[in-house]
Amino acid sequence: MAKTTTISVRMDAELKNNAESILVSLGLTPSQAINVFYKQITF
Repeated sequence: MAKTTTISVRMDAELKNNAESILVSLGLTPSQAINVFYKQITF
């Protein structure tokens, strides 16, 4: 099994709330969305 790590991010609260609302409608958690983003930029 792959090792996991934790990241910490500071961002505007309104941006976070708006993004999380969209993620809920897509059926994604913030962690899943960040993993998708990281996989795309390293592809």
